[in-house]
Amino acid sequence: MEETTKKHCHLEEAIKLLFRGIIPIVFLAAGVVILTLRMPGWSLLLGLPLTIFGTVFLIYTYDEVVRKTFIPILPEVTKCSVCDKPTPISPGTDPEDIVCTSCKRKIKEGIKKEK
Repeated sequence: MEETTKKHCHLEEAIKLLFRGIIPIVFLAAGVVILTLRMPGWSLLLGLPLTIFGTVFLIYTYDEVVRKTFIPILPEVTKCSVCDKPTPISPGTDPEDIVCTSCKRKIKEGIKKEK
C-alpha cells in the first residue's frame, strides 16, 4: 500500500514539473509570436509583457527544477545465494537464485580457468 502511495506521489510531482515547464514556454512563445506579427499597438501591449513574463517565469521555474531533488526508487534487496551479501532483486528472477556481481565474476573466472 505504501509503495503505491510513493509511486503516485512521484507521478504527481512529475506532472506538476511538466506543467511548470510548459506554461512559461507557452507565454514566451506567444509573446514572441505577437511581437513578430507587428500589429500596431497590440504587439507592444500584449507581446512585450508576455515575453518578459514568460522569460522571468521560465527562470524561476528552471531554478526550482534545478533545486528539486528526487528520491530514487530503491530496489528490493535479498541475500546472495553464494556469499550472503545484500543484492538487489532483478525483475523476473527467483529470489532464491540471486547471485551478486562479485560472485558472478568469480564464477566466470573459474569457468575460464577450467577451459
